[in-house]
Amino acid sequence: MFFFWLKNKNTRFDGAIALSVIATIVFSNLVMAVVVGVTIAIIIFIQTQIKTPIIHRRVTAEHHHSFCARTDAERKILDVEADKIIMIELRGNLFFATADRLLTEIEQDTFSGSIIILHFRRVKYIDLTGMILLLQIDSRAAAKGATLIFCHLREELGFGEKVSIAFQEIDKKSDLRAKIFHDTDTAFEYAENIVLEKAGCSVAQPDHYTPLEENNFCNGMPENIITLIQGMAKPVSLIKGSTLFKSGDFGQSLFLILKGEIEIRLYTSARGYKRLAKYGPGTYFGEIAFLTPGPRAASAIVTQDTEILEIDRKEIMAMDHNTKAGLALYLLYEIGGTLGEELRRSADDIYRLEQW
Repeated sequence: MFFFWLKNKNTRFDGAIALSVIATIVFSNLVMAVVVGVTIAIIIFIQTQIKTPIIHRRVTAEHHHSFCARTDAERKILDVEADKIIMIELRGNLFFATADRLLTEIEQDTFSGSIIILHFRRVKYIDLTGMILLLQIDSRAAAKGATLIFCHLREELGFGEKVSIAFQEIDKKSDLRAKIFHDTDTAFEYAENIVLEKAGCSVAQPDHYTPLEENNFCNGMPENIITLIQGMAKPVSLIKGSTLFKSGDFGQSLFLILKGEIEIRLYTSARGYKRLAKYGPGTYFGEIAFLTPGPRAASAIVTQDTEILEIDRKEIMAMDHNTKAGLALYLLYEIGGTLGEELRRSADDIYRLEQW
């Protein structure tokens, strides 16, 4: 059987290993044969890891956004500066055999003004060499004027509950500059905020009041239409921690945020949830239920004291035909554009999931 293995190029190496172990048993002893077998297995493992790509893929902000809704002005800047945010998804094992190669491959993305997000969800193991490498990457990024972000550095990778403390234990002299996040979305949101601040665009804070005419929803609308919306919209004040609506609740309203912050969450358990979106001053949400009334697909949770304007579909349907037709044209144009962007984003998300 060993000779058949040796003849086949795909199993030739396996045949050589088997013959080596058998020869060791014959000319030495069983213990030495075990040592030989383990040594060869270690060498094979290291060779395999060296040949296996450590980078799963690179993606820029052109094809990946955070779930934080942006004002039109913010989105224009992020579209122009999209190539400065680079997420590098790692995979496999990060140890002495792969560390140097990763350091070399990341060099091309480390330049002044770049924001590098190292994504560790697919990484199975990181040894001490790998941890030291991350400190080196952090140091080089800072020296070149780049920003480094870590996400998904799980506890089972050996970092414990406090990742920064783990790095400090490795090198007492190290000063880790990289920001650390538990998930991809908040990492991208932080990176986007850096780009906006460097471009001189102040990110709308939850406590900032944005009037109706500056809301994304009213972009390009004439003054008479904005006045009409102002007259029919219902002002609502919400306190932090309250719920605007729950998944399954019937809905037919559109919400425009003047001040505060609301997260759209899909709950997976009593406490566990997935954040689907975050809305701040100058943004709006609820367009699907507004166009096609029905059960809400997720829950809206108030994370900061919030002031909103609610546009109820039934108020529009009660208008006279001419007024309703004039308003509907602008509403459909704005909402249609937003839904189109969401479809493009969904297509990108599906593509990334296919590459998982």
